Amino acid sequence: MKVNQIYTNFTGLVEVGKYSLFIEVDSGGAFVDDNDILENCLMYQRIVICGDNPFEQKEEVTKLIKAINTRNDKIYIDIYTNGKNKPNSLFKNVKYYVIFDCNIGKEVKIKDDYIDWFIGMDSYFIFNIIAEDQIDKVNTIISTYMIPRKNVFLSTTIEDIEKLKQLAIIHKYNFCPDFKQLLWNEVPNE
Repeated sequence: MKVNQIYTNFTGLVEVGKYSLFIEVDSGGAFVDDNDILENCLMYQRIVICGDNPFEQKEEVTKLIKAINTRNDKIYIDIYTNGKNKPNSLFKNVKYYVIFDCNIGKEVKIKDDYIDWFIGMDSYFIFNIIAEDQIDKVNTIISTYMIPRKNVFLSTTIEDIEKLKQLAIIHKYNFCPDFKQLLWNEVPNE
C-alpha cells in the first residue's frame, strides 16, 4: 500500500480524544509492506485510515481491513474520505466519515450512488466551512441527497468557532471543530 505517513495521535473530529494509529493513504506516497502495516495495526484499539481519497487504493485498503477483522475483530476502524470512491466490501467495526470542503469555488463532485451508499452505511458527513455564507451550500447538499441531520457535522479550523456553533444551532446540525488544529496546534490529517 502507498502511504504518506503512519503515526499515532488522538482523534480530533467527531469522536475526539481517542488514541489511534493513523494511516495516511496516498497513491503518490511511499510503498509500505501490507504485513508491516497489519502488524502495526494489531497493537492498537482504533485505526484511522485517512488521506484525501483512501479508496483510490481500494484493493489494498480492503485487504488490510479484512486482515485486521480476521486477526482481531475488536479493533475499530475509522475511515475519512472525500467520498469520491467507495469500498467494494462491507466490514465489521468500520465507521465512515465523508468530508466535504465547502470553500467557495470548490464544487462537490461525488456520484449520487456513492452518497447513497455512505448514507446507507450510517456514515457521518463533515462539512468544513470557513465562512457563514457557505451554510447555503451545506443546506443544498443535505436536502439534495436527503442526508440525515443526525449524521451531519459542521466543522472549521478558524479560531472564531462561536459563529459556526451558532450556525449549527440554527440549522440543527451537529458541531465538531477540528480540535487537532484548534487546541493542539496540529495540521489536520483526517
